[in-house]
Amino acid sequence: MTVPEVSLSDVADAVAAVGYCVVPALVGPEVCAAMRARGAQLRDAGALSSAAIGAADERHIRADIRGDLTAWMRPHTEDAAERAWLEQIEGLRVEINRRTFEGLFEWEGHWALYPPGRGYARHLDVFRAHPMRLYSTVLYLNDAWQEGDGGELRLELGPDQARTVPPTAGTLVVFRSDRFYHEVLPTRVERWSVTGWYRRRGELAAA
Repeated sequence: MTVPEVSLSDVADAVAAVGYCVVPALVGPEVCAAMRARGAQLRDAGALSSAAIGAADERHIRADIRGDLTAWMRPHTEDAAERAWLEQIEGLRVEINRRTFEGLFEWEGHWALYPPGRGYARHLDVFRAHPMRLYSTVLYLNDAWQEGDGGELRLELGPDQARTVPPTAGTLVVFRSDRFYHEVLPTRVERWSVTGWYRRRGELAAA
């Protein structure tokens, strides 16, 4: 579901109704540019590292499957752009809880940089042994993205039904982590995003 010119309550309504939502231009260009600059600062400082696949002792790096470089976002950051985003994503958490009563208690997320030629193969965002992630979020930060640059998110909505989302700056995608298979198509230019998950407590996930 696409919801243009929305409030956070509109996003929460869409997510509660169909399990996913694509929101173009939710975050303004100035905040996106500042966040992209912050990500580049982390990259230049060597703070980004190759992402792994698998859980716990089974984690390993397979760039042919998952090719992004990541750095976790600090919840008490002093960076103004990061704080603005964290306030917005917290507000959405509250709105989703009001509609679903699913007990989302925190958001965790990281910067994600896909170098040219990299992508992420088809997957779900939930580990079977640790099903605490309930909703996935992706905020795109890419300025002047053009058709042919690659890096789109392909979200499977049902049998023989999929949606391809271009990673243009300010677009937010929210979807059920345990329901929608998805992949990042190989990119031809640097692709920046902030990817995260709303989590519920372990005892609720195991209930």
